[in-house]
Amino acid sequence: MKKIVISLVLLFLGLGISGTLGQGQPEAGLENHKTSTIGFLTGFYFMQDEVFQEIYGKSALFFGGEYTLRFPVTKQHGLDVAVGFRQLKKSGETSYTKEATQLRLTNLSLALRYSLDYGHFTFFLGPGFDYVTYKETYTETFPINSVEGDDTGFHIAGGGYCNFLPSISIKAYFRYCAVATEPEGFRVNLGGTEWGLGLVYRFEF
Repeated sequence: MKKIVISLVLLFLGLGISGTLGQGQPEAGLENHKTSTIGFLTGFYFMQDEVFQEIYGKSALFFGGEYTLRFPVTKQHGLDVAVGFRQLKKSGETSYTKEATQLRLTNLSLALRYSLDYGHFTFFLGPGFDYVTYKETYTETFPINSVEGDDTGFHIAGGGYCNFLPSISIKAYFRYCAVATEPEGFRVNLGGTEWGLGLVYRFEF
């Protein structure tokens, strides 16, 4: 995981240096040109918790959405503020009794990212905060009906947009989330890695 994060940081440093050296002076008035995106996201979340992996498998499909507001700093460089929502649901079986159970994991996030705009391609990298809730629901024969918890954490994300139409983009990204909670006196690791794709509508003002 550390190698992936370091590689993303080094890639951004290289892109930032090359963009700064090659851009010259920013165009007049461009610093006031903001861009917003709103999009639908889907992909796979790879859970870190070993108990969750045993019951639900190592990955789960998620769906969500995100809104991003980009503030240009220069012609290519900018700062993005992003608000996101993701949710996954996965069915499984308890380890010993093999009774059916269902997991629901919901993530609300706020992020600040550095972005580089190269016309048809835009790249981003940055940290953010997360509020994560989870709930496990069991069958009627189980001693308890459900277990749930919530907590805050942080993440780092990197990826890019392919701007193939004036107002439509495809987003691909990687995200690492670190968060844990302790409901009912035991620790649950809600963190993991996320690989996702999105269809994004882009507008400028």
